[in-house]
Amino acid sequence: MNSKNYINIIALTFLIWSCNNNTEQSNQAKSDPRISHVDSVLTQLNNERGFNGNMLIAEQGNISYSKSFGFADYQKRVKLTENTIFNIASISKTFTAVGIMILVEQGKLALDNNVIDVLDNFPYPEVTVQQLLSHTSGIIVEQRPPFLYEIKDKGYDNQKVYELFSEIKPELVFPSGTNYMYSNSNYIFLALIIEKLSDESYASFLKDNIFKPAQMNRSFLHYNDIPEDLLESVAKPHQSSFLSKDPFPVSHEDSTFINMYGEGWIYSTTKDLFQYHKALQDGKILSKKTLEEMYTPISLKNDKTYEINGKTNYPSLSGLAWRVAKDSISGKIVYHSGGVLGGRTMLFRNVSKDMFYVCLTNNDESARNTFSFPFKKLHNEDYKLDKLYLSKEFGKIYLEKGVDVAIDFFEEHKSDKNYVPFSGWDYEDIGIELIAKKDLKSAIKLYELYNSEYPKVSFGHKNLGKVYNLMEDKNQSIKHYKLALEYSDDEDEKKEIKSALGSS
Repeated sequence: MNSKNYINIIALTFLIWSCNNNTEQSNQAKSDPRISHVDSVLTQLNNERGFNGNMLIAEQGNISYSKSFGFADYQKRVKLTENTIFNIASISKTFTAVGIMILVEQGKLALDNNVIDVLDNFPYPEVTVQQLLSHTSGIIVEQRPPFLYEIKDKGYDNQKVYELFSEIKPELVFPSGTNYMYSNSNYIFLALIIEKLSDESYASFLKDNIFKPAQMNRSFLHYNDIPEDLLESVAKPHQSSFLSKDPFPVSHEDSTFINMYGEGWIYSTTKDLFQYHKALQDGKILSKKTLEEMYTPISLKNDKTYEINGKTNYPSLSGLAWRVAKDSISGKIVYHSGGVLGGRTMLFRNVSKDMFYVCLTNNDESARNTFSFPFKKLHNEDYKLDKLYLSKEFGKIYLEKGVDVAIDFFEEHKSDKNYVPFSGWDYEDIGIELIAKKDLKSAIKLYELYNSEYPKVSFGHKNLGKVYNLMEDKNQSIKHYKLALEYSDDEDEKKEIKSALGSS
């Protein structure tokens, strides 16, 4: 037999083995009613609600379900694949927590250490490392006013945020250890602790201590760290539009927070995150004792009770980064979710039974219940899906049948508890889109709908004044601007309306 024929036989053998292996996994998924059910619901969510993303399920170290739904890039119609890289958002916090626990095992840190013993000039001498990890420090969120105004659009990294905290010293929201409040600031400081005690950058520490041991070959900190040959594999983030079939692309590049780390900004794949789970389960990164400590719910100093995600499928308590599901009858379940502009993520683990599930998306069509239902189904437990948004259904019907049918649908379902009701923001966003589409007659009907619901609020009349002005109907424009002025109780808004009246 010549070498060419031998190589062809080997290749054919591998192809047959590969096909049989894929068929075996596919048949396993089909033969498992839990997996079949999950796939059926996800397919329906993809078709009816625009769910878009990658899912992976594994049990006892074996992948039982891996599937991509939708597009990595809607505009170019590039489909997602199992190798697509996503911004995993706040799932990144679990990596920071694992990094801190590595330092604890190395004897460089203790959980009850005060942060000020590691970071000079830390403005809260009473706050401990454990309180940062468990979000019980009381430190304000850097993403919210008034601190946000100090950092907005300045491209600060962790060190600059730390220096600003040290300078301004914002008051604690509550005495440390007495309550729970999720705050990215905690993890910005934890990343600095990792750098200080390891004497290397956070990115380098992740690579050496987690990514490499776990064989996470497509995982990186920050978009700029991704090799050029893999950039085409990165999912583009998208946001939904009420009045367009496809979501529109958004960018993270101009985000105020893009240069920060520890709290987010890791990029990875579903398979790499499965590798992460396996490395933790198998003790490749941390000991069993340390892992148990990380997964143990914390108690507050004053014995105050608290609950995280109380109205979801998994009400929980706080471990060290990981949420720990309360009252689970199926073993210890730990998880973390994430959200970033144009994307949502969720990672679930049953550490008692070695079960794993991850969902990574690059649009904003899913929330906590929809994300978590597969893990409930894997345990043969009842679950809830997120309610439909009445505003999104309004938009779909408008596109298919026009504004009058959409308004009839609104009137029929406005009190229906199966829908999330319209908010003021929904009226505003839909109105902006209608004006951009130059469908001014429909915009008028939308704001008249608002006025029928809230007859003595300035918002609807102010926008009707604007639309009538665009239609050059001065009489109607002036009429509604005057009504808006009458109903407004905000001085800045009154100035805005008077200015508009003057130009009408």
